[in-house]
Amino acid sequence: MLRLSGLLLLLTQTWAGTAARAPTRALARVSRGHTVLSTAAAADDGGRAELRLRARLDDHSVRRRRHNAICALVHEWLRVELRAFALRGNTPIVALTQHLPGVDLSNIHAKMRRPDVFAIVPSREAGGEGLLLIVEVTVCREHALDARAEAKRLKYADLTIALAAALGEQPIRMEEPLVICLGEMGSVQPLLRAELVRRASASACSDPPGAVDSLLDDLVATVKYYSHDSTTTSGRGIAPRVSAGRRQRR
Repeated sequence: MLRLSGLLLLLTQTWAGTAARAPTRALARVSRGHTVLSTAAAADDGGRAELRLRARLDDHSVRRRRHNAICALVHEWLRVELRAFALRGNTPIVALTQHLPGVDLSNIHAKMRRPDVFAIVPSREAGGEGLLLIVEVTVCREHALDARAEAKRLKYADLTIALAAALGEQPIRMEEPLVICLGEMGSVQPLLRAELVRRASASACSDPPGAVDSLLDDLVATVKYYSHDSTTTSGRGIAPRVSAGRRQRR
């Protein structure tokens, strides 16, 4: 009888311990399940966010507004920092005849090609030649920066040669096309800063490195603004403004 009572007591204690641990194990299972579900939900949310961003970056209207905003910044930079004149944007090359009297562009095969920006930039040298500059703007995926920049340079290679020949004895020197190539998430093509400093140093710009850094800050901020998923494609929101340093130089 005593042994039976002891056995019953042992069984009772065992059951009590098991019952006490059951909710803990159940909670642990629920917690693990919740963690798995939370992780899956987070991954799903991340995937949807990436798809929304990809759709936004591929949206033609967004790309067009981004392109125009970048061109406007470059146009203003050339005017203010490099003291450029005869500035034109998205205009056929043949329009240069208005600013280069005596230059015949009628035989240029690509006379109706429209660079994003072209300008005549005064040379730094006193009494030196002006610089005729063609600028192309492009935004692409980060892995394609170098290839896209080279493709844009080749696009205008024949036109550069033809314009140089057409200028003849004019006090204007044809420059190689300047390609401003940016990654759609804000990267800058590796050689771009050095190229911009070189162009600015050949002009009347008073502070080439500072002017270039200011421009690149504005360009990167603009690209990131248009790649931000919370910005609607209707264009609402506050776009980046021209940097304070450039406003003061006007």
